[in-house]
Amino acid sequence: MLRIVGQERSGRYLTAAPVCYPTLSESLAAAGVPVGRELAGASFDEIERTGALGRAAGPIGIHFDGANRTGASIVVTGTDCSGGYVNLSSDWTNRISSTRNYCPTVVFYDGFDKNGASEVTTTTSVNLGALNNAANSIAYA
Repeated sequence: MLRIVGQERSGRYLTAAPVCYPTLSESLAAAGVPVGRELAGASFDEIERTGALGRAAGPIGIHFDGANRTGASIVVTGTDCSGGYVNLSSDWTNRISSTRNYCPTVVFYDGFDKNGASEVTTTTSVNLGALNNAANSIAYA
């Protein structure tokens, strides 16, 4: 999980140190999503069907290394969708294949600091096209 704790004047989000959890449900619970024990180890689709994500204020994006919201994931949490951005860590550069957005617009860039080619996503869930396994920074607006 990557928790946003502030924002620089440049728009880059300041983040706490990333925290890894063994399952998506544990990561979501740490982000404030009311996920019960019965969903331990559940897939994203199973968790989403409960409606718990709609009751949460924390996640602004959940990004997956597999198509159709599968595989390993990184949960980005924050308080708003103000146009700020994150540079991905070396563990996540060139790795994201699909996303679940909680901001109206999420833009993936193939360069750091919102540089290079970009792919705009405006739907809640999408498989990346041109930037599949090529994103290095992400903006949330």
